[in-house]
Amino acid sequence: MKVFTDNVILAFPLRDPVGELAEPELVLALEAFSAMQLSLALDGFLIRGGIAFGRCYLDADLVYGDALLEAVKLDRSGDPPRLVLAPSMEPLVNLHLSWYASDFAPHLSLLLEDQPDQSLFLNYLSLAEMDFPDSPFDEDALDRHRRTVLRGLETSRGAPMIRRKYEWVAAYHNYFCQSFADRWRPIDRPDVWDQEQAARWAAQSARRYMIEPELFTGPGPAPLSRERLGERVSQLTRESGSEPSLLDKLREARQEMFHQEKES
Repeated sequence: MKVFTDNVILAFPLRDPVGELAEPELVLALEAFSAMQLSLALDGFLIRGGIAFGRCYLDADLVYGDALLEAVKLDRSGDPPRLVLAPSMEPLVNLHLSWYASDFAPHLSLLLEDQPDQSLFLNYLSLAEMDFPDSPFDEDALDRHRRTVLRGLETSRGAPMIRRKYEWVAAYHNYFCQSFADRWRPIDRPDVWDQEQAARWAAQSARRYMIEPELFTGPGPAPLSRERLGERVSQLTRESGSEPSLLDKLREARQEMFHQEKES
């Protein structure tokens, strides 16, 4: 990690890039970035940045590489305060999702899709429900996040460019509260345990932390769609031409490794 002025650079080396194709590191990175972003948001600081996959060199004095340049480009875009996945990350996520059945992939809770541009961004509020329903969800986090957004909406009156950023966060905040409560609606069935039913009723209190819709405009995000992501990755592959990506080279090396193990 390197910090200079108001910039933070985190790099995650791949322990077994051929065998695991960065799947453990990706989930670890998304969780670490989520924790950092949520902590700062609760203290009143909204951040923007990019998450890229590629070559990057970092030591005590230097940091450089294609992945860094791609992430910096996203940070300079002036987009909403979100940590967005760079195009280099989408094929990686798409590959990892193919390894999971149904909705068990952690990527599906850690990432959301921004509807205007279909970019994938970090769902940092998901940490508020990390251990739910075994443990209560973090109501304090939702309350403090709500107050951060409300302060921003109030202080940005007369500053349209800044206010648009807080309105985006307000839409994201409400989406999370609403979708969390919807996913855990009480179920009127005799086979549902009392403990689970109590947790489902408790989840409905997330709606209390929603921001009044008349205070902002704009659409909220959408869940990560495997289908839309697959279509975008196919388009990226067609546009990139015949030049193999770093992921292509790792997948080829992985296939060769499995072939050699089979022969031995």
